[in-house]
Amino acid sequence: MLTTILTTILTLPGPATAQGALPPAPSSERPRDPFVFRCVLDGRVRMVTLALHDELWAAWDAQTCALYKTWKGGVKFDGAVYTTVHGPTPTTRGEDYQQGLEGGAWFAYQGNAPVEARARWRGYRLEQGACVLQYDIELADGRAVRVEECPEFATPERLFTPEQMEDWGLEPGLPGLVRRYHAPDVPAGLVVGVLVRTDAPRGRFIDAGGAAQERLVDLKDAKGQVVATEIHSLVWLDAARKRNSLTQFFDPKGPPPAATAPGGSGGGR
Repeated sequence: MLTTILTTILTLPGPATAQGALPPAPSSERPRDPFVFRCVLDGRVRMVTLALHDELWAAWDAQTCALYKTWKGGVKFDGAVYTTVHGPTPTTRGEDYQQGLEGGAWFAYQGNAPVEARARWRGYRLEQGACVLQYDIELADGRAVRVEECPEFATPERLFTPEQMEDWGLEPGLPGLVRRYHAPDVPAGLVVGVLVRTDAPRGRFIDAGGAAQERLVDLKDAKGQVVATEIHSLVWLDAARKRNSLTQFFDPKGPPPAATAPGGSGGGR
């Protein structure tokens, strides 16, 4: 049904990652309370931001149910709600780890054929200190498949043995994002999938028993020269695989510049 274009994604072995399991970070590690919030961000409306850790923040677009980006540095809380100044809105601070993909990210396949599908935001819930994002993947025939995504910050030593880390060239303390997906009621014969960027510089891994279709996308400058290559992966779920997860590790980033405006603290407490 779905053929693998690249084979560089590794499966995660061992009980530490079985079924996408990852111990939620204790609330004391969150750089902001509440660590999940809605606001306009970088001029984009309907954004959902998660302050997962001092080393990693992440934001999702509730219009597409797709990741906007991950970064270190927090949010500068500006605008009437935060500083009584009309006009500005909150913006991200610091350096990006990775940008997401623009446009619709969710797809569905019936048998071997793609079918029309649309992702609709259904809110989130907090569970054991973690955030579970909720989407409905709506099909043209009126059916809707509920998909839950649980993002979490992790470092390699929380997931792998020292031997595995050595084999894969991972260092303790590398910032990472784990994205666990669950579609509890996906019907037989249907596949739902999300297209994500997976070109993390320090490694990307998929859960045991998972699957992903991948493609290389070259980015060119005005002269037509390739300046960068992105990897786009279709991570999918079906009746036999109701859980899947994707883990990516990034190069560490330095501290963000000091906030200079009222309400501009990266933590935004």
